[in-house]
Amino acid sequence: MKTTHTPGPWKTNYSERYPEYDFVTGKNGEIICQFFSKSEEDYSNKEANAKLIAAAPELLEALRELHDLLEENLPTWYLGLHHIKANIAIKKATGTE
Repeated sequence: MKTTHTPGPWKTNYSERYPEYDFVTGKNGEIICQFFSKSEEDYSNKEANAKLIAAAPELLEALRELHDLLEENLPTWYLGLHHIKANIAIKKATGTE
């Protein structure tokens, strides 16, 4: 399956000068997304969201590997709900749903 998103790894970048802004950037420094908080109460949510998004390429790769491992090693009738949920998540993340 071809990857069409910006290749990982992605990382979070925090602005000390402007703490209301956080960024997730690709390996070449391109901005994947930017977060803005209006108040200090929002800072922890903003940072947690940035960390989750920065981990997205690795999470997708791990989920694909686990999904494929299940398909290769378990009979179809045994795959169950977790396999279906993984398949749906992969399709959602790759835009193939």
